[in-house]
Amino acid sequence: FLDGLGKLPSFIKETTEPITRAQFTAMIVDLAGVHRDESVPDFADVDSNHDYYTQIQQARAAGLVGGGDDNTFSPDMPIDFDAACKISTAVLGYDYFAGRNGGYPSGYIKAADEAKVMDGSMFRNGYLFAENAALIGYNLLHAKPFEWDKYDTHPILEGMMGLSGFEGVMEYASNESIAETPVAKDFISVDGFSYKLSDALSDLDLTSYIGTKVEYWVDDDSVVVGL
Repeated sequence: FLDGLGKLPSFIKETTEPITRAQFTAMIVDLAGVHRDESVPDFADVDSNHDYYTQIQQARAAGLVGGGDDNTFSPDMPIDFDAACKISTAVLGYDYFAGRNGGYPSGYIKAADEAKVMDGSMFRNGYLFAENAALIGYNLLHAKPFEWDKYDTHPILEGMMGLSGFEGVMEYASNESIAETPVAKDFISVDGFSYKLSDALSDLDLTSYIGTKVEYWVDDDSVVVGL
């Protein structure tokens, strides 16, 4: 899903090592579109030429991360469950909720449960690996930010990316079809409606989805960018 949106971090594909604090922070910042103009002090252990320096500074400016008593961030240490809950819910505005429910870490763990950002993810022996980091990213994009009136909130996919989500049975993809009338290459058919695929999705083999119910996201031009 993240790959189709062009939001899959390269380290998700490349690493077999536990995901680091810097990598996880960068993924959340990039997915949520965090951008703060104000400058904040550098962490003592995050040099300006670090691969994720910019995202870490953005996260600090947005209040997603903070330094220890010695102003360190430990960017290359593995991310742990408590920190992952904090970063992925703070970006959704759950700081108040977390504060009312015990603060760090218990309040943020409860916030993660409320927002469902950790659903299905698993830390193996205390470590987070690529496939589960990607699942948290998927959950984040579908999560609703915390606001007083929950019915007026929209997931990041809708509110920030301007995408529209639908569900239906895929009838056609990659020149294979269960529908009576196939559609053109680089298109899919869902419940009788034809949609063009984004460049990223058109390179994927989607035949396993034919005949199954799928969730898909389209942009303003009705191009499917997430599946």
